[in-house]
Amino acid sequence: MVRWARVAVILSLLVGAAAGATPDDAGARLQRARAASVAGHCNEAVPLLEEIVTNRPGDPAALPAASLLFDCLARQRRTEELGRRVDQLCAVDQLRRDAGFAELCGRLRVALDRVRAEELGQAGRYEEAAAAYLAIAARRRDDPGYAELLYNAAIS
Repeated sequence: MVRWARVAVILSLLVGAAAGATPDDAGARLQRARAASVAGHCNEAVPLLEEIVTNRPGDPAALPAASLLFDCLARQRRTEELGRRVDQLCAVDQLRRDAGFAELCGRLRVALDRVRAEELGQAGRYEEAAAAYLAIAARRRDDPGYAELLYNAAIS
């Protein structure tokens, strides 16, 4: 698998070079990160994606880089880091202007809050878990899982 990941990265560099991109170009970095991610190597993709979204938030590659960064962190179950990145990147004006990205931020925040509520319940902190579920439900009445949130609050 590692061999195919390297092949994918090399191919993405060649495609980027043929299109006139330099290795330092955000688009070329995004291509390399996407190839690594598809090959299952998010550890290689995350630093490239972080560089794009942190240092070049106005670049057209920043929006897909942020989404891919969220995806990699979620797949690696790096929940705390994902929460920090959601808070950081969803506050960036250049990214937040995109309606799809703003919606993604809202869904991720709800998902992260649900994970925290579940962890509280698993730790035996039932009152806190119920309060957490009710807080999510109060903020997201339009959420498709609204009834489930209320149910989880009731049984916690």
